[in-house]
Amino acid sequence: MTVEQQPKKKRTMRFSEKELITIKGVFAENDDLLRTMRKVFYQMPLNAVDLSALELTFKNKPELDRVLRKCFLPEIEADVPFQQQIDLWMTIQLKEMMVGEASVHLDSIQIWIDYMNQQLEVLKTGKYKKPKIDFKELTDIKEDIPTERFAKVLARNTIINHVEQQLNQILILAGMKTETPEETLERLSKDSNK
Repeated sequence: MTVEQQPKKKRTMRFSEKELITIKGVFAENDDLLRTMRKVFYQMPLNAVDLSALELTFKNKPELDRVLRKCFLPEIEADVPFQQQIDLWMTIQLKEMMVGEASVHLDSIQIWIDYMNQQLEVLKTGKYKKPKIDFKELTDIKEDIPTERFAKVLARNTIINHVEQQLNQILILAGMKTETPEETLERLSKDSNK
């Protein structure tokens, strides 16, 4: 029975069974690929092995692209389990801020979202042209306007935290066992009969 034919179970996490299969199929025991992805997100130099791995893994893989977007650039979805709804705009607590302070944070989030879109497109297409948002320029600041400087550095630090958290989430999901309790008992019973 394929994943599509199985009766629909109540989801307990944001990722569907099909998405988990994609994650496991690509990333299980593949830390090198995750490190290469990290290089892409931080716009670090890539060697020939990195470029080859990225092209083989990501090019023309729409399901993988959807899963990565769900990790790195989540959007509000209708069918996620309760209390797991998130997008990047939800990550700051605006209600305690004055408008001026909130404005800088909103500018920072827009940089973060635009940057994630940009780098996910690099993974998807394999096109490594001069980026619109240069990661190094987020701290090599030429502006004299303090709010712009603050927004850029905040975006940079948030990007780093976000990338690390999402790579770790992928690592955990890729290594996660998906057996039901019944399947575990059946497997253990078979193993004990050997």
